[in-house]
Amino acid sequence: MKQILLMAFLMLSLQSAFAQTHDEPEPNIDSMLVNIDKSNFTSGILYERVFPWAHLDLFQNKESKTDTIVNIADTDYFEQALLELYQASNEQKLMSHKSLRKLYASEDLLDVVDVGVINASFHTLNYNPENDKLGGLRIVDGLFEENGSGEPAFLAKHAFIASPLKKYVKTKNGQPIVFRFNSNFMLQDTAGKNIVGLTANFGTSSEYVLMENGIIVKEQTEIVYANSGPKKLSFKATFSDGSSSTTGAAMLVTLTSYQGSSGLMEDGSVDADIPYQGLGEQNSFDGHIEYRIFYHNGATEKKLMKPIVIIDGFDPDDRRKI
Repeated sequence: MKQILLMAFLMLSLQSAFAQTHDEPEPNIDSMLVNIDKSNFTSGILYERVFPWAHLDLFQNKESKTDTIVNIADTDYFEQALLELYQASNEQKLMSHKSLRKLYASEDLLDVVDVGVINASFHTLNYNPENDKLGGLRIVDGLFEENGSGEPAFLAKHAFIASPLKKYVKTKNGQPIVFRFNSNFMLQDTAGKNIVGLTANFGTSSEYVLMENGIIVKEQTEIVYANSGPKKLSFKATFSDGSSSTTGAAMLVTLTSYQGSSGLMEDGSVDADIPYQGLGEQNSFDGHIEYRIFYHNGATEKKLMKPIVIIDGFDPDDRRKI
């Protein structure tokens, strides 16, 4: 709550200052910190540079009265967290979520799920908007200054997030889902807190060691689920400073007993001739659709007689496939 109040207050302060001098560049949080000693701001990632939709300062500190893991991530949360950390570093640390997507969004293997890990240090301002005598900062004439309390201006934080990079997976009964773990999706930017050991539970009774002594020892893990439904995963990391942390993740699994038509089948695809550039996209892309033809039962040749055409509707996550 304090983080939201702080961001709202800072945004109002910046807008007010900008409104008074239209001929000057619009200020930002860094321009308010010109008089602050930044020697302990070592991460280069200041969370107040972004609006904290992911609440990373709270994610790792959620408490549970039981042993249940309450800090649960999914693909959407993982991408939002990465976006915020990337922008909070002035796009100098880690990578953008769009760049990461290029490594997995075009993956055509339906039963393969990449596992993403974020391990990053970041800082927040030690400023209390409700009472500037608390913390280490106050605002005077639109600029931050130390409030004389002796408290540091920046608070060190840490984020450890792991998640499957697909929200939905569909496979046949009895067929394994392959969880893939490699360095492409290990996103680390931290001093003295790198991951040296990592174990995973993919929603079954078994634990799997993915990393030992800082080395990936298991790049693929095959899991056969007994039933459809949401799956809760957990990951435990041991860090180079001797500490450890556990985080959770979620994914929806759908099992199907479909074995295909008793007649002939044919798959194909169609690509657009005219590329389209969506709102906010850097490049234009050719549209792409896939189709499947089921010929009548007992067919011996691929010939359409009285076709019925079924067109899929809006399905942005490509959940239903063909």
